[in-house]
Amino acid sequence: MTALHASGKPDARLPTFNTVPREFIRKVFVFEEEEKAVKVTVMNPSFGAIFTLIVATLFSPGLCLGLQMKPDVIYASNIRGNVYLFAGPMANCVALMGKDGTLLVDSGEDAAYAEGMQKALNARSSEKPRETRPDPAVRLVLLTHKHFDHVGGNEFFAKKGATIVAQENVRTEMLDGGGVPSDVLPTTSFKEELVLHFADEEVVLQHYDIDGAHTRGDTVVFFRKANILCTGDLFLNGMFPHLDARDGSNVSGIVRSLRRAAALINDQTIVIPGHGAISNKKEMLGYAFLMESLNNTVTGMIDRGMPLEKILVANPAKEFEPYFGTLKLTMFGNDYQSDPDTIVRMIFQCYKGGASSGKTK
Repeated sequence: MTALHASGKPDARLPTFNTVPREFIRKVFVFEEEEKAVKVTVMNPSFGAIFTLIVATLFSPGLCLGLQMKPDVIYASNIRGNVYLFAGPMANCVALMGKDGTLLVDSGEDAAYAEGMQKALNARSSEKPRETRPDPAVRLVLLTHKHFDHVGGNEFFAKKGATIVAQENVRTEMLDGGGVPSDVLPTTSFKEELVLHFADEEVVLQHYDIDGAHTRGDTVVFFRKANILCTGDLFLNGMFPHLDARDGSNVSGIVRSLRRAAALINDQTIVIPGHGAISNKKEMLGYAFLMESLNNTVTGMIDRGMPLEKILVANPAKEFEPYFGTLKLTMFGNDYQSDPDTIVRMIFQCYKGGASSGKTK
């Protein structure tokens, strides 16, 4: 099995944003299969696992169904240049490797998963000739937002010397949650944009909607030279978004953020969603268009005075299920899949919770 690389040829075998309307038909990046994997087995609840459960309540208390007991197989897949993707059972994490160390986008769900990523990075480094071998030690962790499946490995990497970087609202929200160890918190923050120069790459972090999108601290990370965009959970490939009024969630903020992120990239950009298969600009904008349409339908019903029960009977999200109901996540040993009723309830609650959740212009 050889390292992953983009070839630019279409391949129907890839799990992608299925049945997107024809105006969003796109070139799909094709990859050869990966040659090495590191298997991580989580058998005993550690502090990291317990912390995962605590922080999970910020994401969705109803999803905390038990400790993760299933073995995880972690692949460090070379996407382009010196950028690698960890496509695990939950969130997508990304690594940029260089001679002076490694930069991570998101730290995974818990300490065991973070340790598995570190082992995979070590293995990748050891494959290279000594004179060009990258340093697998993680120096920077860039967070796309606060949710547990993206920050659960913070403590593992911080204790090894990594600096945690996030939009300023992420640190505030994590502190507001209470009971968070200091090693988990971001120590470097920014408001709207931060540009880093690391491993011969220009790394651009941007935050768009202070009033909230998926959360109040969503950040996209763009590797300009490699032409790779990490969206965090602003874009989920094959799932309805998770919305929580407590987090400032609103679909209009998600749509605005994705459209602004699109200005950074082009048709050759590899787009890595927070969950699901790798994608591209057209798919990302297709996701934004469909979510805008659904949001405007549901909020229009609310504006006409329809109660939630009648909106659910009308089932306005049913027609969108083929686009958003294809991806399953494994959370603590249980499969989770979004559904039409849940997204309607979320839109309703967030719209009623704040004016910023309204129709997208």
